[in-house]
Amino acid sequence: MIKPFKFKLLFSFFIAVLLLSAGCSVNPVTGEQEVSWIDEEWERKTGQQYYGLQQQAGGGRYLIDPDLTLYVKSVGQRITPHSRRSSLPYEFVVLNDSSPNAWALPGGKIAINRG
Repeated sequence: MIKPFKFKLLFSFFIAVLLLSAGCSVNPVTGEQEVSWIDEEWERKTGQQYYGLQQQAGGGRYLIDPDLTLYVKSVGQRITPHSRRSSLPYEFVVLNDSSPNAWALPGGKIAINRG
């Protein structure tokens, strides 16, 4: 007969394994299982929620040179299929900020300053 302490220990271990395996996904680069700490749906919603706010904080969209925006988007669209997260809906924007910088938010939201 299993003692109560051993039963609780085995039960706790079993529950921990179940919880960890529920958050596992296959790493597309290595092909191995890994724990996913962030839910992809949460990541997309969070990125969408803050994308507009961050754009405004960065000077807003750069509308003076639409060719620059088209160029940045075309380069981004050529790169994203080779990303290990190619399933994300990537969005690229050029911001009206003179400092050379770029940033990204969860869910594939990417902004580049005009510099």
